[in-house]
Amino acid sequence: MGLTLMGQPFASGGIVYEPLPDGSLQVVLGQSFYRGEVEVPPVVDGRPVSAIGRAAMNGSHGLTSLALPETVTTIADYAFNGCDSLSSLVWHEGITSIGHHAFARCEALRGALTLPQKLTAIGDYAFFGCHNVTTVTLPVGVSHIGSRAFMDCIQLKSIVVEQGNQAYKDVEGVLLSADGATLLAFPRKNASWREYEVPATVTTLGEYSFYGCGNTKAVTLPDGLTAIGEWAMAACTGLKSITLPASVASLGVNAWLDCRNLKDVTCLRAEPLKVDRCRSPFGYLADLSAKTLHVPHGTAAAYGAAEVWCEFGTIIDDATSGLIAVGAAPAAEVEISGRTVTITGNRRPAALYDLMGRKVATIATSRIQVAAPGVYVLVVDGVSHKLIIN
Repeated sequence: MGLTLMGQPFASGGIVYEPLPDGSLQVVLGQSFYRGEVEVPPVVDGRPVSAIGRAAMNGSHGLTSLALPETVTTIADYAFNGCDSLSSLVWHEGITSIGHHAFARCEALRGALTLPQKLTAIGDYAFFGCHNVTTVTLPVGVSHIGSRAFMDCIQLKSIVVEQGNQAYKDVEGVLLSADGATLLAFPRKNASWREYEVPATVTTLGEYSFYGCGNTKAVTLPDGLTAIGEWAMAACTGLKSITLPASVASLGVNAWLDCRNLKDVTCLRAEPLKVDRCRSPFGYLADLSAKTLHVPHGTAAAYGAAEVWCEFGTIIDDATSGLIAVGAAPAAEVEISGRTVTITGNRRPAALYDLMGRKVATIATSRIQVAAPGVYVLVVDGVSHKLIIN
């Protein structure tokens, strides 16, 4: 008669279910892995199927097609992890959460992936290693995306966020926080991004945000960037040079690990940023002896005495040379008269920093009156100038 005890798993139609406290059912892993085409019914034994349980079909290499009913609202952690033959996925708009590693390594999923309209949460590594997914569309209600949710999606060209989302947005397919302050995920496969300029609103590069983007040859970081997260640009094998704005105050561990072609680093801070050798942004075992570090005028000695920075084989106190190498325009003209700084020929607003890397002013006009005497770093069109104001 199909009677079951509450909480006792049972099989029906080749699928194993487990009763939940609310009286609904969740799909769970049975005595064997799932294979072929699996269609989960909306109702079994008079009870709705509301969830795909933790690791329910984990490692089912023979699963090729999956159809979920409109009654399912939750896909738990590892639900379809490693289902590398799953090429057809039919789900409904009522799904509200996708757990950690839920579809990780589902390599046969390909093309555009439009996530359910009522989805609010995506877990860590949820779609990690979905090698053939080319675009992801996030619905308006998504308010949480876990760490590395789309990492190692090697064919991913764009992440699109529907208009009206309060937590996220995309700028030409790059995933950012809604306020534009954090760059969260840079799709790996867009061939047009051989050179990429990070939006001026970005103050933080998120963890793993550019990880593995080997096709990208140059990344321009904006004035005002303050933090670069852990592993943010690791394994960017095409990257040859990078310029760190004077505003950068935090460098995550392994930020440039395995960037084997990164030969030139320019740091515009007048005072070396303190970096722990064991948490080096270049990797604990990185050999920096063949690399060149460009620093502001008169600061080579300080960098040469600072942990990690001192390991660069060559330190040059000419911070502009690295910028010119990645295609920056020639420096604008800067003149100083007393405490008045005049700039001509610049293409965008300049920024003035103190020696701690804190932004003192943004100079939208051609002239500024510096309030207090001291030593400053003026960044104009990506080129730094050391200013001494008496």
